[in-house]
Amino acid sequence: MKTPEEILTSGPQTPADLCGPAAVIARIQCAKAQRNADGRPVKLLLHGEPGCGKSAICKLTAEALTPQFITERISGQQLTADGVREWIDHARYIPTAWIVRIVEEVDLVSPQAEALLLQYLDLMPKQTALLCTSNKEMGDLSNRFQSRFQVIEVERPMPVEVGKWLVERWPEEAIECRAIAAAQNGDVRASLNDLQTHFDELEFA
Repeated sequence: MKTPEEILTSGPQTPADLCGPAAVIARIQCAKAQRNADGRPVKLLLHGEPGCGKSAICKLTAEALTPQFITERISGQQLTADGVREWIDHARYIPTAWIVRIVEEVDLVSPQAEALLLQYLDLMPKQTALLCTSNKEMGDLSNRFQSRFQVIEVERPMPVEVGKWLVERWPEEAIECRAIAAAQNGDVRASLNDLQTHFDELEFA
């Protein structure tokens, strides 16, 4: 069995590896990606609280599009207007393999980059995907920005769901798993971090 740290590092391999609503959303998005035989552009915006599985859904969706793809992952804060201009320049050509761009916390994109991102969304050629996450409510993003995407809210799982999910993987630590899940109020990433800390303390006790 992998350690919590290894799960955080490697990410999920299938939707079944996720917990709560994220597992359902990932299963649906992966199925849609696999049916996308004609290479229609994919524009997905996931929003929800930290630790609910948004980044994991992006990873699985990218992998479901094709076994061979080029991935660029960047934070909204790091995405510059010049970077988006480069995407626009390349949008004139249909790539020979899927190009997947993942923008974490897209709500942090500068106004200049956001304006260009709107252009890119309208110009995206076949076999390109833009998968974005946001920790904010959709009211904090402009309507014209949202309208270019398929927007999905990812809710946190209930603490009892996270507890069950942890216990299935580490049954020998069932009491600690449930306590951590309750304390972190459905934040899967924080729960895994806390459980790894617990295992580290046991190792060095």
